[in-house]
Amino acid sequence: MIREYHSGLYQLGSYFLSKLIADYFLFIVFPFIFTTICYTSIGLYNDMSAYALAILTSILVANASAGFGYLISCTTKSTTMGLALAPTIFVPFMLLGGYFLNNK
Repeated sequence: MIREYHSGLYQLGSYFLSKLIADYFLFIVFPFIFTTICYTSIGLYNDMSAYALAILTSILVANASAGFGYLISCTTKSTTMGLALAPTIFVPFMLLGGYFLNNK
């Protein structure tokens, strides 16, 4: 990527946009297949609206996770730094987001 950018073959924005479009297809198809297999094998509700909600939730979680990965990769300069920064951002989200909420 760096060599092509410096030689002027294409701009950084067009590369990033094409990468997003190419990955967007995978972030819809794979969650759809995964949720369909899990939903039918677990034997959840036989309601189409519940199935559609499960598919939508799975697709949104996959896209939010990809966005979080893009955020970390754009803000850090190395893989080691990104791997150190990701848990420090994600753990407070889990603690304050109600993930460990006691329902009693």
